[in-house]
Amino acid sequence: MIKHLQLPGCAYFITTRLTDKLSIFTDEQCCKILLNDLYFYRKELEYLIYGYVIMPDHFHWIVHPSAKADIPSIMNKVKGHSSFEINKYLSRTGQLWQKSYHDHIIRNGLDFEEKINYIHKNPYKAGLVEDLKNYKYSSFQNYHLGDESLIKIDIPNYSINSR
Repeated sequence: MIKHLQLPGCAYFITTRLTDKLSIFTDEQCCKILLNDLYFYRKELEYLIYGYVIMPDHFHWIVHPSAKADIPSIMNKVKGHSSFEINKYLSRTGQLWQKSYHDHIIRNGLDFEEKINYIHKNPYKAGLVEDLKNYKYSSFQNYHLGDESLIKIDIPNYSINSR
């Protein structure tokens, strides 16, 4: 098991993948289930969401944990419940998510800017859309179009020029 570094007061860029090369997030209902879990656990565990993108076989987000829950707890809750609900919806059984996840501590405003741009450009780079405003399951909608109809995004307190 990979040990994850945890620093209090930091936000994290997280990537987690589906198992067995599943590509279920082409199904809109599967995306909605994941977003519902992010929203539900955000209220329960009091974490902040600074950005996200749901890709066909993986998910990136920037999350700021709270005193109530650290990153491993958050990931366990979100992956566990979304796995249960998606499996039920798809009438399947078995593991949905890979066991671990990749995390990166956001060090400063420039690091945040790099990661949020990576998140937002991911659907374009993957050839899923030609115009990012057409990719529904990304915080690009929140940041650039002011659309919070899927999920509200928290605005980080980073100065982009900070190093």
